[in-house]
Amino acid sequence: MLTSAAAAELATGMKIRTPQTPLIPPATHHGMTRDWTARSLAATMTVPRCGCDVMLDYHARRYVEPLIALVARMFMRLGVSADTVTWMAMLTGVLAAVVVGSGHSWGGIAVLWLSGLLDAADGALARMTRSSFIGAVLDITFDRVVEIGMILALALRYPDARFALLVLAGAIAIAMSLFLSIAAKVRNSSHKAFHYAPGLGERTEAFIMFTVMALDARHLGLWTWVFIAIIAFTMVQRLNDVRRL
Repeated sequence: MLTSAAAAELATGMKIRTPQTPLIPPATHHGMTRDWTARSLAATMTVPRCGCDVMLDYHARRYVEPLIALVARMFMRLGVSADTVTWMAMLTGVLAAVVVGSGHSWGGIAVLWLSGLLDAADGALARMTRSSFIGAVLDITFDRVVEIGMILALALRYPDARFALLVLAGAIAIAMSLFLSIAAKVRNSSHKAFHYAPGLGERTEAFIMFTVMALDARHLGLWTWVFIAIIAFTMVQRLNDVRRL
């Protein structure tokens, strides 16, 4: 549940680095080799129908693609690999958490969205150049690193909201367990690294929520519970998709 997706792929969910993937981060991963993908289809089920049209990532894609492509082309000209940009996105996101935790919310949020832009650009760059399996693994893992970093930063600054933030961290862990369980069992019929089950709460929504939480600290507890509710709703969406199998 952070991804996954610029205002859309700035943020993120999990973005998948393939030709047919929306350039919006919500979850994210590089393309994988054709042989690996063929083997992964062997013992899987069919893909359920999903509600992609409820995602901000889905609707905002056309507006942010030019910026993402521009950044990706810049890195390509500089000879920077997609995996390197993935590392850059994660480190920038961690820096954002440090800045927020030190009391500079506006600066930290600006850095966070820069992290989202890099997170989106690495997928576009992978499609332009050479994708890798390790990139797919790092991408989805580093998204969670950034999310947990932001939660820790807010918990450090606002002790009164720590319980809600702890619940949020647990909700993200459970949501990702569900997401990866579905990906492991559902056949991937697209060109993505594995089956991607979308939902209401993707990377863009996560970045929006972290932005509101950091900038409206007086209502941090309320916004945190709203974030948790979005994650819970997304899990219900994904479970309903699987039940249609």
